[in-house]
Amino acid sequence: MRASSLHRATRLRAVIATVMLVAVQNSTAASATLAAQPCETPATISSIDNVGTLVLAAPVQGATTVWLAGIAISERPSTLPSGPEEPAAVVHKANAAVGDIASVASAARRLLADLLSVGTVVCLDLGGPGATADRYGRLPAQVYREDGLWLQGQLLGIGLARVWPTPQARERIDEMLAVEKGARVARRGLWRLSAFRVRSSEDAELAPAGLQIVEGRVLEAERRGELWYLNFGADWRRDFTVVIGKQALAEFVRAGLEPYALKGRMIRVRGMLQRYNGPMIEVLVPQQIELVENAQG
Repeated sequence: MRASSLHRATRLRAVIATVMLVAVQNSTAASATLAAQPCETPATISSIDNVGTLVLAAPVQGATTVWLAGIAISERPSTLPSGPEEPAAVVHKANAAVGDIASVASAARRLLADLLSVGTVVCLDLGGPGATADRYGRLPAQVYREDGLWLQGQLLGIGLARVWPTPQARERIDEMLAVEKGARVARRGLWRLSAFRVRSSEDAELAPAGLQIVEGRVLEAERRGELWYLNFGADWRRDFTVVIGKQALAEFVRAGLEPYALKGRMIRVRGMLQRYNGPMIEVLVPQQIELVENAQG
């Protein structure tokens, strides 16, 4: 084995060992907050399918699978051939990161298997009576064990997941962001790996496609057609941009994130990075944007 490969494998084993040790030693405070509260939607675990997807022994609201709403356990970077919108450096870095990401996903799967053996009874918080399954037939839910352990909080707290707000997953986002920040500051789990780092808007061009967290100061806010654009550089054809659709604008205004008001502000945005006239993230819900005072905090 080459020295660089040996160093990489050793580093990954260290990351996995660290997060698993923390999981055993520390059932985080966030994990135990609901221990005494009644459960309106109990369910029994049959198996763990993909990482973050739980198979139920009996249907709940017609669905037999549940996904851990509001978090992303791993997101494989793009490995598409390079082209005008996908520089070769991006592909190289994406391929190099695959081993890191696979190891984090493996550690998350092992932890979930330890926490949720077959027959474990869990409580599902579906966020209200109007919850519906996604296109894959999965119900989005905050998931708790009978002893009050909060699955999302546990995975975030030891650095095996990132917060990912979506229109179907917005419950407890503020709490999850706080738990994630604690893990990030302490450099637990995935936060020790460069593939998952919070990127600056200046180097977003080199980030692989997929779920990314990008931070920077909004240089300009403008409307073109039915879309709002938050530009982070002078050249909108190359620099990082955040897009807000007309259908989502009212929600952003109610949340105090009116586009013009964001000009000059330092923000952190998370979502699926794609390339269209440079790196771009389209935000669908206000929870995808955080106002921050200091970069990389």
